[in-house]
Formats: sequence, C-alpha cells, structure tokens
Amino acid sequence: MLKAVFARFSNGVRTEPFPAWVKLAFLLVIALRLWLSVGQTVAANGDSGYDDRLFLTLARNLLEGGWLGRFNHLTLAKGPFYPIWVAVVFLLGIPLLFSYQLLYAFACMVFTLAVRPLVKRPVVLLIFFTVLLFNPMSYSGQVMDRPFREGIYPALTMLVLGSAAGLLTRRGQGLKKLLPWSVFLGLSLSAFYLTREEGVLIMPSVLLIISFAAVSMLVTRHGGRVRGLLLCVLPFCVWLASIGVVSEVNRRHYGVFTTVELKSPAFLAAYGALTRVKHEKWHPMVPVPRDVRERVYKVSPAFAEIRPFLEGDLGRAWTVNSCLYLSVCDDITGGWFIWLFREAVSAVGRYESAKTAADYYRRISAEVNGACKDGRLECGPERASLSPPWDNRYLRPLLGSFKTGVVSLARFDGFSAASAPTVGPEELLEIFRDMTGGRLSSDGLLGQRLVGWAFSPDSPVYISVHNKEGEIISDGVKFSDSPDVYDHFLKDGKSFPNARKARFFITAHCAGGCYLYIKKGDAIVERTRFENLKSRWTPDLYFTVDYVNNGFAEQTRLRGMKERLLTEIARVYQRAVPVLSILALAAYIAATVLNIKNREVTDFYVISTALIMAIVIRLLILAMIEVSSFPAMYTVYMSSAYPLLLISSALIFIDGERLILRKTESKKV
Repeated sequence: MLKAVFARFSNGVRTEPFPAWVKLAFLLVIALRLWLSVGQTVAANGDSGYDDRLFLTLARNLLEGGWLGRFNHLTLAKGPFYPIWVAVVFLLGIPLLFSYQLLYAFACMVFTLAVRPLVKRPVVLLIFFTVLLFNPMSYSGQVMDRPFREGIYPALTMLVLGSAAGLLTRRGQGLKKLLPWSVFLGLSLSAFYLTREEGVLIMPSVLLIISFAAVSMLVTRHGGRVRGLLLCVLPFCVWLASIGVVSEVNRRHYGVFTTVELKSPAFLAAYGALTRVKHEKWHPMVPVPRDVRERVYKVSPAFAEIRPFLEGDLGRAWTVNSCLYLSVCDDITGGWFIWLFREAVSAVGRYESAKTAADYYRRISAEVNGACKDGRLECGPERASLSPPWDNRYLRPLLGSFKTGVVSLARFDGFSAASAPTVGPEELLEIFRDMTGGRLSSDGLLGQRLVGWAFSPDSPVYISVHNKEGEIISDGVKFSDSPDVYDHFLKDGKSFPNARKARFFITAHCAGGCYLYIKKGDAIVERTRFENLKSRWTPDLYFTVDYVNNGFAEQTRLRGMKERLLTEIARVYQRAVPVLSILALAAYIAATVLNIKNREVTDFYVISTALIMAIVIRLLILAMIEVSSFPAMYTVYMSSAYPLLLISSALIFIDGERLILRKTESKKV
C-alpha cells in the first residue's frame, strides 16, 4: 500500500525552459522591486549595545582580522553569521540594507524554482513569485531598515525550506539535478542555525520534507536508492560540519568549543539551576525574583560574588527596562535578567577568558544544585535551559498571545514604508555610517542639517531642537572643539575660554520644520526656524551659522513617492491576505480529508504542512517569550513567518485547483 501511495506522483518530472517573455517578466518584476527599495535609510540606534551596534562591532572586528574581537560577555552571546554577512557585503561594497533586498529576491526565486516541477504554467509561477517578492514586511520599517539579523532571517528561512522543497520535487532526477539542492540546503541550514540561537526549531519542518523525499526514494525507486538517500543525509552533514568549523575557530580564539556561549553547557546549567528554585510568590515574567536571589546568595558563594551588582546600580538600571515595557518596576523580568546576569559576572572579572567564565558558571550550578539536593533550597527538577520552568498558569495567556499573533500575522499589522528615526548619541552613530554603507534616517535625506558655533563669554550656552509644536527633537546639543573660533577672537585681543568648545553639528527631522532654541540659564535668547537663522554677535552671545541644509529635495520627493506606492501595495495585502488565509485554511483541511480518503500525500501537501508547522512553532515560541520574558509578538520577531504564510496559502490554492481539475476530468472519463 505504501508503494501505491507514493507511486501516484511523478517525482522525476523534467521542466522545460521558461519562454523568453516569462524570463523578461521576471527580470522586470525584480528590477521594479529593487528600485523601490533603493535609497531606504538606516534606522540607527546608538544605544543598542546588545543588538544593532553589537553586530556592527563584531563585523568590524572580523574586518580587522581578529575574528569576533577581544573576549567579553557579549563576544559569543549571539550567532556569528549575521556579523559575517555584514563584513562580506561591506567588502563587496554593497549597502547593507540593499543586501537584504538582494538576498530576499534571491530567496523568492529559489522557492519559485523549487516548486517549478509541480506548477506547469509559467504565468502561475510568475504570479507566485511576484506575490512573494512584494511581501510588505520585506520592505517595512523596524524590520528591514536596521542593521539587525532579522533583516536576513526571513530570506534564510525561505532558503532553508525552499532548498528542502527543491530536493523533494526533484527526487526522481539524476545526481546533476539533485546535488546542488542538497548542498545548498546544507549551506542555508548552516547560515540559518548560526544566525539566531533558536535555529534548531526549523528542524521539524525540514525533517518532514526530507523524510518524505527519502521514504519516497526508498519505496518507489529501483535504481539509485543509496545515492538518493545519501543526498538526503548530505545537508545535515554540511550543517554539522559548519557547526564544527565555527566551534573550532572559537576554541582557537577563546578556548571554548561552541558556536554561541548562551547555548554552552556551563551557562545553561547555571541559568537552569537558578530558575529551578521555587518562588515565594510566582510571577510569570520574573524567572529569578529577589526572594530567590537572596536565598541563593546564602548557599552559593559564587553567586554571592555578583550580589552587589545584581542588587546595586547595575540591577536598578536594568530594572528600568522591565518597568518601562512591562510595568514590572520592583524586579527584573526574564528578557533582561539574562543580560544583567552576564554583565554582573563580567563586572566581577570572570570574563577574563571563556574558560574562567565557564568555570564560574559551573561553580554556580554545582552549588545551587547541591543546595537543592540536600534540602537547603526548595527546587523543581534539575534543568539546563534558558526557558522558564513550565507552569500551568502560562497556558491561558500563551494561547491568547498565540491567537493575537495569528491575527497580527494575517493582517500585516505594524507595517510602515518609512524608516524609523535614528536615535542615540552622535558619537555612537559613527559605526552605523561606517559599516552600513547607507545614509542614516537622520542624515538629511528627510531632515535638516545645521552647522555653526555659539558661545557666551560669561556663562554656558544650552542648545536644543524642537518641532513647530515646541516638542523636543534633540535635547542638549553637544559642542565640539573649536580652536579656530578661539584664535579668531584672540587675534583681536579678546580671550574667551568658552570659545574653545563652541562648534555644533545638528541633523534633525521635524514635521513642519525644525526650530533652534538657545538658552542662557533659564532664559531663551533665540528661537528660530533653521532656514531663518542668522548670525548674531552681541556682548552676551556670539552665534554664527556656517551652513543650513533643508534636506535633499529631489531625493526626498522620490523617496516619498516610493513610500506611497509601497504603502498602497501593502494595503492590498492587508485587505486580501486575512480573507485568503481563512480560505486557505479551509482548503487545507479539505485537502487533508481528501488525502486521507484517497490514501495519497502530494508534494504540495507536504511542503504546505511543513510551512504551516514552521509558522505555528515560530508563533508559539514568541507567545511563550511574550508571557514569560519580554514583548515579542510584533513585526521584527514575526518577520520570518510572513513569507511562509504567503507561500503556504499559494501552494494550497494551486493544489486545490489541481485536485478539482483532476476530479472533473475523472468524472468525464
């Protein structure tokens, strides 16, 4: 029976070359999509020392030849592939944000080619490709405008599942056709796994597709079975080899054989030991509350070493995030405790090397687990994990968050064609300008730039930028050294010490125009639009405007036109996809019933099931993070699920049409 099930489907289909007009149409669609993305500005966050700025720093270290740089608590905290990507595109001279679009377009083409043996009509494939390529979240602000690993994560997700699908749909063909898909699956799986720490969660979907291909080869083929099965195993060999190579490089540089320290046994054991201790009053968002910490300090001398930092100024600084985002103001929630924990360990000098850090974490786990074993601490089962211990009280909010995520996913909530604003101190933004190869969202394309100098001979001068409503856009503009200004007055016999540091550089974006406020003490001595500013020299204030730029008018107009067009395209998706998703779900359920009745499993069905599985797993993980650690159910973290929703829906409809046509033809016969 099993052989009959698989024998129903041709898995050695030869595809004909695309007609010339179809190739031209593909090229025109790609050209239009890339043109709409050219000029997107970088949303830089200078304060993102644990995210965006960290990745750029690691990439700079790679370019300088020191692997990921000097070892500290952040060096191996996150996967290395994204910094490698940033360094490579920098060397190639490709702007970082544009590299996202190139990779995404490539991933769309890979998936289109993967399902080509199943779709006979070129027009259907062209529509499939176009719908996938114009996925609104592939050009949305807060997702694709940041030097952040989510910029490449959706494309990597598609490349993994697309190459697995390509291997499945060509499983009846020869080595020349199968080998590239097998190798590419291994490479894309490696890149995916080394980008984010939860990369292994895509494995159920990959294994479903590859297992179906392997069983099909084993059951239906008479020749080349061993070769086919080896090609199904090869991707996982490539994946394991890549993990081994990166781990060995880390061992040579830092003395620890691992890809990411957060997944190392020593750290997981220490964190798991802390989270197994029972709470006096359970809070879903706080994995290691203060009462637990106080009890652990008494039984773990190693953990007690970091008490001054966990309970001192450092801990209070991290608690601000918990208070701001989750209204938990008296303790530290899970999304930030893990970073506070590591920073505190670094503060006591335990990050001199990877070995000293690992030894310290082992001491904590041994002391806490020992106290649990002998009854000094009341604990749950021994564990080594970053996830909190399961409590049934998580279930209801988990399901609620999952439901919210499903609705938000289908509606493309949070889309914006405009780049997010740049924030952070100017001195921390230079690495963004240097490493991304693009213009920051604050660098004049959509804003105003003012250069000049100002000082008062007898008191400090305070400068701020406001919009037309008087709201502060930039508070406390910093002054830089200006020896030329000091020398100018000195030649006239006037010595003004305050003139030594008087020059300012301001870039700001204000709807309706920017206003400059100059204050001496509590008095405002100047309040004028940038373009109306004039130099003034008075005995109590010397103020000079060297340069005013009201933005690049033509570029601003072009960018605005592109954003309006992209917004209109996104509205089509926002209106159509929720309805189509419901219809696709109904069609999938119907196809499931029909497949069971007919004892058949199609390639369409297997691929769609794998994609749906990947979406569900992704949303469940985000829902668990949402209810236990920090806000996670929003566009940045959901970005990889949007293309999977579009692909799975499209394949379900295409398969449904095929089943209807086949049923109609059978009735005619």
